[in-house]
Amino acid sequence: MVPSLFVELERDVVRPAALAAYIDHHLTDTLEELHLETNLIEDGGLAALLPVLAKCTKLTVLNLTENGLEEEGYQALADTKIPNLRKLLMKENGEEDVADEVKDAIRGLYPVVLMADDDEEDATAGAADDDNDDEDDAGDDD
Repeated sequence: MVPSLFVELERDVVRPAALAAYIDHHLTDTLEELHLETNLIEDGGLAALLPVLAKCTKLTVLNLTENGLEEEGYQALADTKIPNLRKLLMKENGEEDVADEVKDAIRGLYPVVLMADDDEEDATAGAADDDNDDEDDAGDDD
């Protein structure tokens, strides 16, 4: 059995293309959480990471807080589905110029998405409601 993996890289240490290559070759089956706070990977770096992250079948948490993401990065996130992602953290990025439709598309992909204008308690409560709905649906025989 392969152990699960939690990776936290903070404070400008990430080279997105190198990280993407490493994840692609070694972690796609084990990575559960990836925390990239304050790395300023920006839109181009996110574009390098997303195709690989979409292959990570166990990835449930992605933290992209304070990474200099703007419209292009947000659109790339809206266009990419990470299969089992449950929580996406994106606070302190350049979302003020991002269209509401793009932000809404991202919010529609994952149970918990935190952006600059989101309240963490409301987002977490919404995810709990979604989980309860899933349990309710499981009991329906209709």
